Amino acid sequence: VIEDPLASEPVFNAVPFGFFSESFGLGVGVGGVLSHFPRPESSLYGAVTLGTSGSYNVALGATQLRIPGWDRWVFNPLVMGARYQNQDLYVGTQNPGFEGQRAGAHGSDPENTLNVTQWDNRVEMEITYLLPTGHGKKEPVLHVYEVQDGSLRAGPSGGESWNPLDSGRSYLFFTPRWREQTLENDALNLPVETLNVQTGVRWDNRDYPLNPSRGNFLEFSYQRDFLDQESLGGWEAWFGEAEQLLNLGSSRASAQRVLAFQAWAAYVPTWETDDSGAVVWRPPQYEGATLGGFYRLRGF
Repeated sequence: VIEDPLASEPVFNAVPFGFFSESFGLGVGVGGVLSHFPRPESSLYGAVTLGTSGSYNVALGATQLRIPGWDRWVFNPLVMGARYQNQDLYVGTQNPGFEGQRAGAHGSDPENTLNVTQWDNRVEMEITYLLPTGHGKKEPVLHVYEVQDGSLRAGPSGGESWNPLDSGRSYLFFTPRWREQTLENDALNLPVETLNVQTGVRWDNRDYPLNPSRGNFLEFSYQRDFLDQESLGGWEAWFGEAEQLLNLGSSRASAQRVLAFQAWAAYVPTWETDDSGAVVWRPPQYEGATLGGFYRLRGF
């Protein structure tokens, strides 16, 4: 995606930030993006955050990396390492004072949590292949949008019909990832690890994905863990997501008014409850059906 085809020279931007939270205390950090590098459509990014409590995180990644001659293939790597203090997690089946109760279950006590230090390390690589259908069959493969003040002015990449053969850009994607979280307190040292692969199909039929005003989006995927870690390995999960946008036009107060409807669901066929009441063959708390995190905002 190139918003401005003339802006092909590398451009670096950095933004400092500060905040306060229970986990970080007073937190400060800086994030930076090197755009149009190593190719005009690519970007490198990173961020570092430090807190007075001893919490920190570091993230490095890239978007839209391509190999010359393989323009339909896109690589989006991410590496992240972090330590978070004072984390209240709803995990465990025999927590002190709540013996016999599974934390986080329906009807469990809101105070049934573990306060831990959480180490979190992850490496992943999303690999996508643009199918030669709809707006993806046109050459060049890289789509150029004409944008003014953040809104699309010309060159939509979807929203013209409900036929994926004629409208939108369709992708096959494949995402191997490794992640390990270790929970620590005075009585606990519990590493939870996953080595999984998620694969699926995506139809992005929105006119401008970064700030859409019309169209729709569909995605279906399957995820499987390949570690044999007793009850926390070998799980499987299915996902589905749908989005529909309705353009209400402009007004005196707004240049663009849009109603967006979105649904997202996940199903874990391997989910079981053993004789002790513990859930086994399930994704760890940072995988599967989750809100929050790096990719999905949490709302109330």
